[in-house]
Amino acid sequence: MFRHARITVLAACCIALITMGCGGADSPVPVQGVVKLDGEPLAGATVTFMSSEDDIRRPAAGYTDQDGVFHLTSFKKDDGALRGEYRVLVTKIQPIEAPPDSKSGEPDAVLNHYQSLKSQERKWLLPLRYASFDSTPFRCKVPPEGKVVFELQSEPINP
Repeated sequence: MFRHARITVLAACCIALITMGCGGADSPVPVQGVVKLDGEPLAGATVTFMSSEDDIRRPAAGYTDQDGVFHLTSFKKDDGALRGEYRVLVTKIQPIEAPPDSKSGEPDAVLNHYQSLKSQERKWLLPLRYASFDSTPFRCKVPPEGKVVFELQSEPINP
């Protein structure tokens, strides 16, 4: 009797794992796309998919390469995004330059490097409307219907 109950429980667990973990609604769907700024590919930007639904869904993010191409990651590299509706944020921040004396490894150089990093102001390289959940014009459904392309403008378009 106990053996029959154990087999039934084991079978139920296997079915649950198959439906949830192998291609179910809780598995990421590969998402690849392109980001352009004023019609040209945008390299070095961060693309973040944030859930626009009432439920809290894990965000997905990726970085654009030299051709403006990104691949989303949710749990492991390039696995994609969970199914659903997303608002899309696109950001690019000026990188911090390391001071020349920080490469020596000396304690004073490391301290100077840390002080320098703290004092550097980071500059946003894209309009802030693309970085805000409330103002981004971009939406995307996963799985996507067709090509995923986000066209950014460096200046607002006059109506």
